[in-house]
Amino acid sequence: NILNEIFDEEQPSPFVRALPKAELQVRMEEGSKVVAEASKALAKVQVANGQFTTWDPSEDQVRANRGILDWFLRVTKKKHLSENDILTIGGYAGSGKTALVGHTAKELLNNHRHPLRPEAPLRVAFATYTGKASQVLDASLQRAEVVSAYTGTIHRLMYRPHVDERTGRVKGWIKQDVMPYDLIVIDEASMVPTKLVEDLQSYGVPILAVGDHGQLAPVGEDAGLMADPHYRLETIH
Repeated sequence: NILNEIFDEEQPSPFVRALPKAELQVRMEEGSKVVAEASKALAKVQVANGQFTTWDPSEDQVRANRGILDWFLRVTKKKHLSENDILTIGGYAGSGKTALVGHTAKELLNNHRHPLRPEAPLRVAFATYTGKASQVLDASLQRAEVVSAYTGTIHRLMYRPHVDERTGRVKGWIKQDVMPYDLIVIDEASMVPTKLVEDLQSYGVPILAVGDHGQLAPVGEDAGLMADPHYRLETIH
């Protein structure tokens, strides 16, 4: 959090403004390394205490974990979110994406509150493109003892059926007016088409997109979320 205050992009401190760009980059990298080492040490203590028995993080996971937490605390302070307020995590199969998401979600739910609703717990929605993927994700979250406000498909999260009153058949889908969650986590993000991502962004809710950046995306529909992820998990467990 201290690093976030010092290196805030929107309102940089006088200390930051006075630094040459090259030196600033070096100091930020050094600070990130310190945070990563401290986070890894904390994770080991938590494992030793039995708090997170399945969490034995790689350096990739530690960096991504701290990055997610810092990003979420930063974007929730904003009055208006932009399309750049999607954080992307790419990871190969076996690199621990699910473990990372489960551990980080648990940290957020246990230790953080939304600045606008400090009296209430965070509301996190976990969404996938397909029903099968949502079932797999739900099982993983249950094993990690993560209590989500919603786990299911992106379609069900955003749309409600428009039913023909005469026939009772579904004529189409209507986009919900309100998104009652503080954070949306998209799993298997490389499969999500552009239209769905744009509709999700319209709610102004922070989005964490997780997927396999080595996986081929659907032709013609790729939203590009995994083209250049902010954090990459490439250490196979």
